[in-house]
Amino acid sequence: MIVCIFGPSCVGKTTVARRAAAALDLPLRSCGAAVREKAETLGLPIDQLPDDAHRAVDAASVEWALERRGGCMLEGRFLDAVFAAASVSATLIDLRADRCCRVNRARIRHGQLTFCLGDLDRMDAEDAHFSARLFRRHASDMARHMLDTSRLTVGECVRRVQEIVKASGPCGEN
Repeated sequence: MIVCIFGPSCVGKTTVARRAAAALDLPLRSCGAAVREKAETLGLPIDQLPDDAHRAVDAASVEWALERRGGCMLEGRFLDAVFAAASVSATLIDLRADRCCRVNRARIRHGQLTFCLGDLDRMDAEDAHFSARLFRRHASDMARHMLDTSRLTVGECVRRVQEIVKASGPCGEN
């Protein structure tokens, strides 16, 4: 079973995935951490990482998942497109949160009390441009589960992820 937690920034992907993976006793790969590690290895700022390096991280993430016969969990912004491009089936859990919630989370994460809706819009526009460039022909038609984290505690989100995974069956089929 391959479980992918994905969605835009500041919706709780990493927090929820860490706790859910631990609760489900699944190994976890953070694709964002893998991208940061690749940029560091190449001595580049993350925003200057070439598309080929991003694609290499994506391929390594799919390979990592396929090697985990007992199941695994991955978290990252574009995993629906990554797994669609690789034609690999996965249980997709799309995390979302309302804009004000995301702004507040970004303020905490980045330690910038001045982070505002305009900053969030710019961040989302950059992500949309990146996604269109890297995954233009790979929109996922795999079923996905939506989870709005706006008004849920981390524990409630983890319980819902566990329910989704258990309902998806041993092969992660939806």
